[in-house]
Amino acid sequence: SAVVRGLEWFAAASASATEGAHGLTLLSANSHAYVGWGITNPAMYRLIFEQRLPTPAEGAELQRRRSGLERQRQMLAGVLSARPTGAVEVDPGVAADTVFVALHGIVSLAISGRLLGPMATVDQQLERARVLVDALLRQWAVSWEVES
Repeated sequence: SAVVRGLEWFAAASASATEGAHGLTLLSANSHAYVGWGITNPAMYRLIFEQRLPTPAEGAELQRRRSGLERQRQMLAGVLSARPTGAVEVDPGVAADTVFVALHGIVSLAISGRLLGPMATVDQQLERARVLVDALLRQWAVSWEVES
């Protein structure tokens, strides 16, 4: 299906952008790749991330749709394990959901014209997204007590 091909395309772009990265560098590369891909591929992004899941979504279809979130959880588990002893407990699943919600919000607002207005160019959207992602990364590093 088009959704499966889109997810594969999205995953390949993310893998390419994050190759060899670790820790917060991996989170940064992944976050920037996510918003960059979404803003430059708005129709496919909407098809993948803004269409209601078929009911029931189960088996291989559900696994394909959840695989990106599971990779995000695994990545964040690695980031969070590199924190100092005594740091506040942060659940990797909650952290992954927080990252997804924030990045999805940036992309959705940008491609709908609600972030910078309907006349904003893709380059303007990408620049604003970069600034927002960098601000989020700084805040996550502080709240999760991770060295940046």
